[in-house]
Amino acid sequence: MMDFPAARRTMVENQLRTYDVFDYNTLDVMGALPREMFLPPSLKMLAYLDQSIPLGRGRSLMSPLVFGRLLQALEVGKADKVLDVAGATGYSAAAFGMLSGSVMAIDEDEAELETARRNFEALGLGNVVAALANVTEGCPKHAPYDVIFINGAVEVEPKALLAQLGDGGRLGVVLATGSAGRAVVYRKNGGQITVTRIVDAEAVLLPSFRKPVEFQF
Repeated sequence: MMDFPAARRTMVENQLRTYDVFDYNTLDVMGALPREMFLPPSLKMLAYLDQSIPLGRGRSLMSPLVFGRLLQALEVGKADKVLDVAGATGYSAAAFGMLSGSVMAIDEDEAELETARRNFEALGLGNVVAALANVTEGCPKHAPYDVIFINGAVEVEPKALLAQLGDGGRLGVVLATGSAGRAVVYRKNGGQITVTRIVDAEAVLLPSFRKPVEFQF
């Protein structure tokens, strides 16, 4: 039987602290949140490897290092309202729930959302709500958001989601750019959007955020 708490401590010390994740809140949350809880039995043994874990249907559990760097860069505060996009069984939404005031977690598969709800309940996270929604469209009726997080890689700019950021809002995602990707944070200030590269990164590409196929004649 794997010692998951020991594996989680090793993740924090060897994957996060040694690769520029130094924010105490980020380390505390990732050191407390059981990643294995959000995986099916056949994948639990992979929970603390430094890699993305595909969950099927284009969803995944993002690698600890990439998620940790983005979580740190998003600077989530206790008063923040968060939109978590395509989070499947709820790991990232749970992390944001431990740091923020409220979280809206959206995805397109009701079965996965029901699993996420059970996970939130088991963790006592009453400030996280899971809802069925189109992931590219977000949840505009509850906008604006202080933080938006997209669970995976995108090939196209998430314009509809960026429009749902409030002033001072941040959006974290992995941009898939050719052979290499990069984790970035978009920021909205005074109606203007800027983007900052956080770290070179890979993540599972979300099907809804693929580039349209270009036909050549």
